[in-house]
Amino acid sequence: MPKMSFPTPAQLDAMAEEERGLIEVRRAKGPDPNSALVWFPPIQAAALPVPRTMFVEYNPMSLWPICDGQEPLPDFPVEKLKETAAQMGYPVFVRTDLASAKHDGPKSYRADSEEDLLRCICRTFEDNAMKSIVDSTRCWMFREFLSIGHSFTGFSGLPIGKEWRFFADQDGVKCHHFYWPEQAFERGFGVPEDWREKLEVLSMEPDADTLGTLSAMALKAVQAIGEHCWSVDFAQDEAGKWWLIDMARAESSWHPKHK
Repeated sequence: MPKMSFPTPAQLDAMAEEERGLIEVRRAKGPDPNSALVWFPPIQAAALPVPRTMFVEYNPMSLWPICDGQEPLPDFPVEKLKETAAQMGYPVFVRTDLASAKHDGPKSYRADSEEDLLRCICRTFEDNAMKSIVDSTRCWMFREFLSIGHSFTGFSGLPIGKEWRFFADQDGVKCHHFYWPEQAFERGFGVPEDWREKLEVLSMEPDADTLGTLSAMALKAVQAIGEHCWSVDFAQDEAGKWWLIDMARAESSWHPKHK
C-alpha cells in the first residue's frame, strides 16, 4: 500500500494564503449577484412591503477563527453590531447578505437580547461556511422580526406558514409555487404527526385577489432591480399581511413549471 503524504505546516500556510488571495480578488469585483446589497435597496426604494433592515459590513476573514474555537480577529465589528441591533430593537432576525440559518431553528436567527446576538452570528457564520458561501458574504443583515402565521413548526422551532415563491423577469411573472415541499419534512425535524395535513392546508392556492397582488409586487421588485430573472419570496404574518422577505437570481430552467 503506497505511503500517504500530507502537507507540511508551511505548505498548509501557503495554501491558505493563496486562497485568501483568490477571495480578495473575487471580493474586489463587488458583491455576489445574490447579495441583499444588490436587491434590497431597489425594492426598498420601490416602497414594497419589506421588514425594516439594517446592514453592518464586515470581512469574513475576521470571523473564521471561531470555527477553531478561537476569538474573532480585532477588526471584527462587534461593537457596531451591538449598536445596530440595539437601534433596530430586539428581537431581531439575524442573517448575512447571502443567507440565514433558519433551518437550524430560532437559536441561529432570533436574538432577543445582546446576550443572544453573538450566538446567532456565530451559528449563522458556521451555517454559511458549510454552504460554502461565507467568503462571499459582505455584511450582517439585521431585520425587524416578523411573527409568521403558522400551524406548526419544524427545524427546532421554525414557524411553517404561508410562504410563496414567484419567478419573474422584466416581461412578467413566469410561475409561482408554495415555498415548502413535502420532502423538506419527511425526515422529521421535530414536526408534529399531522404535519402533512397542516401543510396541505397551508399550501392551498391564495385567492385571486391575493395572487394578483403578490404577482404585481413580484414583478415590481424585479423591474426595480432592472435585470435578470429572479425568485421572489413572500410570507404572511400573524396579522395577515404579506411581506417580501427574500430574492435570488434564477434561471428559467430552475423550476419545472417554467418552460
